[in-house]
Amino acid sequence: MKINKIYFLCSRLPQPERWIFWIAIAIFIKTLFFLYKLFEAPLLNITYQGSFAIGGGDTFSYIEPIENLLSNGTYSDDYRMPGYGGIYFMLRLVFNQPWSLNILVILQLALSSVSVYALGLIAKAIFKNNSSFYISFIIYLASAYVSLFDSFLLTESFCTSSLILSVLFFINYYQSNNIYFLLPSGFFITWSIFLRPTIAPLLILFILFIFIKKILDKSTAWKSLFYFLLPFILADGLWMARNYMKYKKIYPLTRTIYYPSAYDNYYIQLADFVSSFGGSIVHWNPGAEMCFFIPPPDYIKKKVDPVLPEYIYTSKFNYDSLVMIKNYIHEINDTTAPEKRKKYLTPVVKRKLNDYRISIKEEKPFLYYVTSRLKLLKTFFVHSGTYNLFAKVSFELNKLEWGIKLVYSLLYIFVVSFGFMGSLLMLLKVQSKNEVLMVLVAMCGLYHALVFPLVLKMDQYRYFVPGYPFFVLASVFVLISMRNFIKKQVSKND
Repeated sequence: MKINKIYFLCSRLPQPERWIFWIAIAIFIKTLFFLYKLFEAPLLNITYQGSFAIGGGDTFSYIEPIENLLSNGTYSDDYRMPGYGGIYFMLRLVFNQPWSLNILVILQLALSSVSVYALGLIAKAIFKNNSSFYISFIIYLASAYVSLFDSFLLTESFCTSSLILSVLFFINYYQSNNIYFLLPSGFFITWSIFLRPTIAPLLILFILFIFIKKILDKSTAWKSLFYFLLPFILADGLWMARNYMKYKKIYPLTRTIYYPSAYDNYYIQLADFVSSFGGSIVHWNPGAEMCFFIPPPDYIKKKVDPVLPEYIYTSKFNYDSLVMIKNYIHEINDTTAPEKRKKYLTPVVKRKLNDYRISIKEEKPFLYYVTSRLKLLKTFFVHSGTYNLFAKVSFELNKLEWGIKLVYSLLYIFVVSFGFMGSLLMLLKVQSKNEVLMVLVAMCGLYHALVFPLVLKMDQYRYFVPGYPFFVLASVFVLISMRNFIKKQVSKND
C-alpha cells in the first residue's frame, strides 16, 4: 500500500511538461551538492591557484595537454581524447586558467541538472506514465553517487549527462519517426565517447536499434544511420587524421589505456598480475591487493593490511616470491636508491610478474578466466556507495554524518540491487514495438555494470557513474511492476 501512496503523491505534482519548474528544482538541489563539496576539504584536491574547482588524480591529464597546445602548439601528452580538454580549450581562448576551470565545473553542474529532467522524460517515454517521471527524477536527483562529481575536474559529470541526452533524443526519434533527432543523439554519444572511449561499443547497440526500427517499419535504415553517425564520423575522422599524421598509424580512439609513463616501469605488469586472480588494482583503497606491493597514499587514514589469498600460488611463485617482488618495488620507488640499481630491478620485476601471471593462466585457467572476474564484479559493487561523500573516514564521522551516510548507502544498495533486477526484467518484458526501448535502457546500464570488472578487469568505483542513471530507471521499473502486481492481487480479491 505504501507504493500506492507514493503514486498518489506523485499525481499531485506539476506535470512533467513544465520543464522550467523541474530544471529549476534540479539546479537548486544539485547546487547544494555542488557547494557542499566545494566547501568540504577533500582527501585529494589537486587545486589550480585561483580556481575553486576540485582536482582529482587524473585532472592534469585533461588540462595540461591543452595548456601545452596553447603555449607551444602541441597537444601532448595525447593519450586522452579531447572530449574534456576541447571544452576547456574553448574556455581558455576567452578566459584565464582559474576562470576557465571555474566555468567548466559550473557547466558540468548546469548540464547535470538538465540531465535529471531528461532522465525523467526517458522514464515517462518508455514506461508510459507520469509517475515514473516523478519517481525517476526524485531518486536520481537525490543520488549523491553522481552529483558529487559535478564539482570535480573529471569526465564523469559531462559523460553521464551526455549519455542520458543521447538516449533521450534517440527515444524521441524512435517514437516520432523524426530522423532529425538522430543528429543531437549522435552528437551527444560522440561527445561521451570522446570523454570516455569505453562507451564506443554502445554505438553498435544504437545502430542495431536503428536497424530493428527499420525492420519493424519495413523501411530503409541508411538515411537514419547517416544522421546518427555523422557527428562521430566527422569528429573521429579528424582525430584519426591527426593521429595518423603524427604516428603514421590509425588510432580511432586512444593509443593506450595507461599513462605513457606506465610503460617505462613495472605498473602494467603488476596490474595485470593482480587482476589475474581477481585482486583490486585500486591502490588507494585500503585493503586492496595492489596495496601489498604499493602502499596507499599518505592521505589515506584508514589502514588495512592487504591479504593475498592462498589459492593463487602456482609452481612458478609462492608467498616468498611476492614478498621479494614487493621489496624490489620498494627499492625502485626509493628516491635515495642508486639509479643503476633501479634500472636493473625494473625489467626483472616486469619479467617475473609476467611469468607469474602466465602461470596462473596456464595452471589455474578457471581462476584466471572466471573466478577473477566474478571477484572483481563483487568488489566493483559491494561497498557503501558513499566513498566520496565525506572527506573523513568512517571512524571520524559524528552521529549526524553517520546517519547521512547510512541513508545514502541504503539508496545506493536499492539502486544497484533493483537496477540489476529491473534490467533483467526489462530484457524479458519486450512483447511489442513500444517496449523495445526498454532493452536499450537496460543494456546501457548493464554494459557499464559489467564491462569494467568482467572484460577490462578494472574495479574503480567511479567507472560505474555513467551507468548509474540507467539503473535508476531499471529500479523504477521494478517499483512499477510491484505496483501492477499488487493492483492485480487486490482486484482478484475483490
